[in-house]
Amino acid sequence: MKFSSGIYYIEGKAWFPTQIIVTGELDEDSHVWLKALSGNLQREDFRKILDKRSQLEGKENRELADSVLEVSISANKDMIDELIGDESMYETLMEIMEPKLKARDEKIRINEAVSTLRDIGYGDDKIRPAIIKKYHLSAEEAENYLQNA
Repeated sequence: MKFSSGIYYIEGKAWFPTQIIVTGELDEDSHVWLKALSGNLQREDFRKILDKRSQLEGKENRELADSVLEVSISANKDMIDELIGDESMYETLMEIMEPKLKARDEKIRINEAVSTLRDIGYGDDKIRPAIIKKYHLSAEEAENYLQNA
């Protein structure tokens, strides 16, 4: 059964509801976010997706769009490398990736702090409250850093 151009449903013999999405058949305007998940986007497709993202209102809508864009960026690395040379594209890509980069850097800093404190002889009982206070962590998050550092 066909739902929309490029979206097909498998019914009957399947154990669970199944959709097949043929990104090349999708209507670009109606299914821009599904098309973004394709691993063979063209530069112009990606520009359209970024334009659509900039038109979104509300933090939640932008966060959802950014999640789709992260998948798209991973799936289209060669094309993204080309776009990074374009200053306007670079700024937009950095805006999308900045929260992830900051979170990664924060994890590195916390792991380094735990390691350094252990090297100078502090036990986990002293490190735990220090990193909770310094990095505004929950007890569970602090425990994860202590176990994984």
